[in-house]
Amino acid sequence: MTYDIKVSSLVRESLNGLLIDPFERTITKINILPTLLGIYDAIHADIFENYYVNRSNDYIYLDGNGLTGTYPENQDHQAFFLLSTRSEMFAGYGLILGTDEQGLSIDAETSIEDLESIVSFIS
Repeated sequence: MTYDIKVSSLVRESLNGLLIDPFERTITKINILPTLLGIYDAIHADIFENYYVNRSNDYIYLDGNGLTGTYPENQDHQAFFLLSTRSEMFAGYGLILGTDEQGLSIDAETSIEDLESIVSFIS
């Protein structure tokens, strides 16, 4: 018996997200591999947490080590940011990705302009 499965329709080659960089105080579009390693690489972490961002199906992925997490070699301290849609302060990089009805990561729905309107960088 043979099965005809179209893998290309099941597996994406990449995901489009938004990267919040509190060290450079920037928000940029980013293209990552659709794997856990893709998320880890984007946020420079080896463990992550994720939180609901806004009315879209977007989530923010953050370094699970928070204050003790990694930061760029050219920095001597952690950097922080706030989202006006949440009450907590976040440490390190943040990655915005969408989520489908099955809980799988998809391209972010939030536009870069909408994200810029809710992010505040902390000195």
